[in-house]
Amino acid sequence: MKRVLIGLCALAVVLPSLAPASGSRARLTIADRSPLVVRGAGFKAHDHVVVTVVSGRRLSRSLTAGAAGTFVARWDVTAGTKAGCAALVVTAAGARGSAATMKMPAIECPQGPADPGP
Repeated sequence: MKRVLIGLCALAVVLPSLAPASGSRARLTIADRSPLVVRGAGFKAHDHVVVTVVSGRRLSRSLTAGAAGTFVARWDVTAGTKAGCAALVVTAAGARGSAATMKMPAIECPQGPADPGP
């Protein structure tokens, strides 16, 4: 009986860590950098969300998540500098407590053609 009780206690401790993550955790992805497109998922349905992107300058957009807790924020600009190659920090905060942050490192930009000289 003691072994069964110990086994059940161990199972109670381990089982929650084995459970799949719920789909309700808020998350962000960058769908495109030029023009800048940020997608959000896992936010509370119909939540008012403020999305902020910081990369050399600050861009902000207020919107409402859909019934599934998703949204798409678009800016008709290139994120950061050098045609969207700079690092980005994106945050989204919902009025009802949903929140997510993501950091995207800078990417290597293609260099323009070399000046052949005189």
